[in-house]
Amino acid sequence: MAKKNREPAFVRIERGLQPMARLVPKITGATFRRRGFAETRILTDWPLIIGERLAPHCVPEKLVFRGKQRDGGILHLRVHAPLAIEFQHLEPRIIERINTFFGYSAVIGLRLIQGMVKGHPPTPPPPDDIPQIDEDHDQLKTGPKTGPKTEDKEEDSLEAALLRLGKAVQLDAQKTEKQP
Repeated sequence: MAKKNREPAFVRIERGLQPMARLVPKITGATFRRRGFAETRILTDWPLIIGERLAPHCVPEKLVFRGKQRDGGILHLRVHAPLAIEFQHLEPRIIERINTFFGYSAVIGLRLIQGMVKGHPPTPPPPDDIPQIDEDHDQLKTGPKTGPKTEDKEEDSLEAALLRLGKAVQLDAQKTEKQP
């Protein structure tokens, strides 16, 4: 008895608009797998995994496994440099959240890479209330006061002492610049 060909006589080709969610894994799958992301959900659902508070400050770069295993990997995580210490302290909690999301021990460690994270807001400019030296009168002048006005004499004397210290430092810096 001859085997019958079980393939359909025709293949249905879908035409028209298709949801992007259905096309993205086909397009990006190979690229993500090269970077170690067998599960693309770690990238697409990152804010959901790590939380809205930390997500803007870090981004997963690659996931490295030993050999052909698909568990116990090291996640390379780019973090905004000033927050690297906080991420180091939160490492056990981050690993727990990732593994809970996937349902198995996908990650056993993090490797933090300090650098700029795309989409992170730039560093704000310095405040306007930084003391400036008045070139004409050689005196230190301050910008607008931001705190509430107090009647505390100790606080006023501390402010005066800090102004004198600032003036002395700036004058000393000017003297060292003038010396050959």
